Amino acid sequence: MRNRARLAPNVESELQLSLRFHPQILVDSDLPPPTDAEEFWAAIDHRGTPLISRSGRPDERRATFLYRCENADQIYLEANRLTDKRLIERGRMQRLEGTDVWWATLDVEASSVFTYGFRELTATTNTFADAVRAHRQSGEPATLDPFNHDADIDATGTGALSIASMDEAPNTDIWRRTHQDELRGSLLRSRTRLPTLDRAVEQLTYIPHPDTVRGPARLLVVTDAEVWFDRLGLPWALEEASAAGTIRPVAVLGISNEHTAERIELLGANPGFVDDLATFTVPAARRTIERTIPLQGVEGTVLSGQSLGGLTALLAALRRPDCFGHVQSHSPSLWWTPDGSVTPANYAHEHQPWINEQFARETATSTHIDLRVGTREDITNDHVDQLHDILISRGYRSRVTHFSGGHDFACWRHALIDGLKEK
Repeated sequence: MRNRARLAPNVESELQLSLRFHPQILVDSDLPPPTDAEEFWAAIDHRGTPLISRSGRPDERRATFLYRCENADQIYLEANRLTDKRLIERGRMQRLEGTDVWWATLDVEASSVFTYGFRELTATTNTFADAVRAHRQSGEPATLDPFNHDADIDATGTGALSIASMDEAPNTDIWRRTHQDELRGSLLRSRTRLPTLDRAVEQLTYIPHPDTVRGPARLLVVTDAEVWFDRLGLPWALEEASAAGTIRPVAVLGISNEHTAERIELLGANPGFVDDLATFTVPAARRTIERTIPLQGVEGTVLSGQSLGGLTALLAALRRPDCFGHVQSHSPSLWWTPDGSVTPANYAHEHQPWINEQFARETATSTHIDLRVGTREDITNDHVDQLHDILISRGYRSRVTHFSGGHDFACWRHALIDGLKEK
């Protein structure tokens, strides 16, 4: 017979107390009372984590995260914009004495979705926050949640993270297909030259299968193509969304970054990049795509960018309405300034975003601007609202949405698809 470790009575009581927000763990037929360690973890594995229950507010949920470890001195739950930056202490997990059970509970919006992982920390004389920062700086990635059976996401290429989706979060089923699945359309990979910047960059082009297209299709242009194509599988998700009738088939042109320095150079409100994109890259891609399917004109050309890419999308709305009829600006880096005097670290509420000032003094263009920002992105929310007010006052067609989340591709991927729906 298997030798199973039993929890001491006082530990059992503490465990039940720690999970008091989740009474279903004690009464559901598939989850035995947590009096036996192995049965408890088997039940958790069967149910999946995080454990989600209602809180005292109808629009809020309590999410309990569990981690199994015997040897670590401390465990840090790293959750996007919930336990990072100045909120690191919230990610300190509690250990049930005498067990290998670590737990932490977060109160979040019922529609929240966010990435997270765990970091095992060793004893140190530094503060908990310093230990967390040191672990990050070591380059060691966070650990996936082995009890979360939903698909994970690796947007940075440095390690996958688990995804927590509350019960009212947007459905993400269209993102379940992988690169191993057959793609109906065509995927082209090439190098393209940016004449003004005198450099070559990787270009990825997705063309929907002609049999799926009814009439001219829209052209979606994305920055950070190495993320959208190679790590998130955007073409596969678009085919799923099209097959479900959520959107119509869309062709995609993506520009990749080879490294962080190149990304900062290209997407840091670089007028040369925007002009090269509009004057050379997009027209050339159009010619290639239109050999297979017809495309809409400027009104159906959408530039989508996130973070610094969101800043680039805004600059494109200012400079090149002749190319882009719509732009999606998700969590734009409104801290950016031409002289580099402001960084995310010293970005403050009293800071006046440079791009907002540009829109305030320029004549409105015909480009439609879709602004989206996470509710947990602090002062960026106020500055995005300020930008929206400026755009409306100047005569732009602008829409602003605050989604339940942070600075996170797990949120932006839904925002991108949602922005392509016929309104």
